Amino acid sequence: MRTVISSQQASFFSKNGYIEFEGVPFDSPTLFITAKKAADKIPFGRDLWREEEFLRALSSHGLAPTALSLTGKSLRIACDQWVTPQSAPHQTVPCKDMFSIQGLALIAIFASLAIESPPRRSAAPGIPPFPHSQQQILFVKPHILLDWPLLAKTKADLYIIAYALADSAVYIHNPKDPATNALKKLGYSFGDVLQNKFHPIVIKSGLSL
Repeated sequence: MRTVISSQQASFFSKNGYIEFEGVPFDSPTLFITAKKAADKIPFGRDLWREEEFLRALSSHGLAPTALSLTGKSLRIACDQWVTPQSAPHQTVPCKDMFSIQGLALIAIFASLAIESPPRRSAAPGIPPFPHSQQQILFVKPHILLDWPLLAKTKADLYIIAYALADSAVYIHNPKDPATNALKKLGYSFGDVLQNKFHPIVIKSGLSL
């Protein structure tokens, strides 16, 4: 199924660096049951897609048309992440600071519950780090500041998929990432370009999906 992005939506995303979408087909209850089960077994709640076919299909196929429409780039799966109100960052940071991959291009965020944004100071930096319903997906550019402390005021868990540029993504040391050494078990060293074997290309610019 091709997800059509209107010119107004494309313009909003280009200008603001984020957008919420509804209508991208996915099964929210199955997503969160599957992700939580995997997160309970996998250290740091990272790279759950490697163990669960449902998550692999969502990241590599389900979101492909939307991601292509938003970025117009060739992308690969960088990582995914389970985030709870307790495990979320304690300050306002962008997603690019949370992961050990340089060259991120797009972040997709799912919420386990419908969320009414808690009150915020008018001058508070960043945007809420979650969509406002279970059937919406928040897409953000990796450099956009996210107000993570807001999540601590909710009961929602988040599932995050990070996509990287296919031709220039690199594994780097990031002391802010508790899972910064995780990819070494796959044979990576810091400074290595991501390989198709472990981080498959899911979208190629110009392909008909």
